[in-house]
Amino acid sequence: MEKEKKAKEKKEVEPTLEKTDNIEAQKTEESTEAELAEILKKHTEELKEKEARKKEEEKKLREAELQKRREEGAHHEGKARLIQKRKKPRHSKKYRALIEKIDRTKKYKIPEAISIIKEMSLVKFDASLDVHVHVADQNVRGIINLPHGTGKKVNVVIATEEIIEEIKNGKINFDILVTSPKFMPQLAKVAKILGPKGLMPTPKSGTISDDPEKTKTELETGKMEYRADKDFVVHASVGRISWPAEKLEGNLKAFINVLVSAKIKSAHIAPTMGPSLKLDVE
Repeated sequence: MEKEKKAKEKKEVEPTLEKTDNIEAQKTEESTEAELAEILKKHTEELKEKEARKKEEEKKLREAELQKRREEGAHHEGKARLIQKRKKPRHSKKYRALIEKIDRTKKYKIPEAISIIKEMSLVKFDASLDVHVHVADQNVRGIINLPHGTGKKVNVVIATEEIIEEIKNGKINFDILVTSPKFMPQLAKVAKILGPKGLMPTPKSGTISDDPEKTKTELETGKMEYRADKDFVVHASVGRISWPAEKLEGNLKAFINVLVSAKIKSAHIAPTMGPSLKLDVE
């Protein structure tokens, strides 16, 4: 009986102990979860604080950089103003004085324009009389034989095998290249070099001739090539300021007449490095 009683007491005690152990384990688990939650919360708050400090530092750096740029901008602006104050006028006093005498809205007849231009040269050397004609057709190109020559020395050469070799080596010592139709296939070898420079002979420019020697002589004694640039403007020199007005007038009229068919929009003449006059070419 005694043994049965003890066994019964033991059975009653064991569930109680097991229950107590389970309660303790649950308490321990809950405590661990609470601690982990606290640690995680603390860690999250630290991260937020760190991120806030980082943003604040970045903001201060941006403000400092912006302030630096403002200061530099003010410095450069002040320097630019100082440079602008020191900057010399674009033209000399003599040039500006000449411009004041010209009616910029007026179109001058050729004889009157030449008379005025001859008194407007500012250089010590014998200046050229330059003409600039704005046309409607960019494909304007040709040759004109000015009645009184150009007053300029033009280096004209006739294409040969030797000249082709010089061109290949980057040596171009001429203003105009003349050739015969038979020699054009040989010149094709250097077309990519001459073409962009406007030196490739063409029928339209009169530099391809059955008699290259004659063409060379004509070009050296006053025959002139002309063509419109990318802005539809034809530029040419029609003589020297020191020439008699009659010669300058003859050359200028001959040049203008050649371009009439190209629908002239406007025309100006000017001495080298001098102010220009608008021409009445209607």
